[in-house]
Amino acid sequence: MNTCVWKPDGARRGSLTTAFLMMTLLLLSPLLVSADDDGEEEEGENREFTIKEAEWEADDSKLKVKGRYPTPGTAVTLRNASTGDLLATTTVSREFKWKVKVTSLQSAPCLIEAQAGNEVVERPVTGCSTTIAENEDDEGHDDEGHDDE
Repeated sequence: MNTCVWKPDGARRGSLTTAFLMMTLLLLSPLLVSADDDGEEEEGENREFTIKEAEWEADDSKLKVKGRYPTPGTAVTLRNASTGDLLATTTVSREFKWKVKVTSLQSAPCLIEAQAGNEVVERPVTGCSTTIAENEDDEGHDDEGHDDE
């Protein structure tokens, strides 16, 4: 009894192995991406427009702002929310992140807004110090109703 054994040639075996590896990587790639810088994954973080950090560094007179947006390449415009003054513009990276450092300010805005496309988000600025005049109403009372002396 003769047995016939079919053996594929080396090129064919290599093609099948390559195809298998490509399919495996394609299927597993979503699991390999989407971790944040600290290694923790946040659910849905790439699907929302957010300002993750807004900080005033008084020593350097520098405003640092970081955020996320779901579409890389989108322009983000940063403004002082109280005055509407333009602070900076930037573009969303391939990692869905955007950031700006503004050094040309004399004082910190206390509330900023970012706009990308038709979306606008606001965030208070950490390190912003409000003055007494900003906390007083028209009659010289502070927010708690006390007279200014």
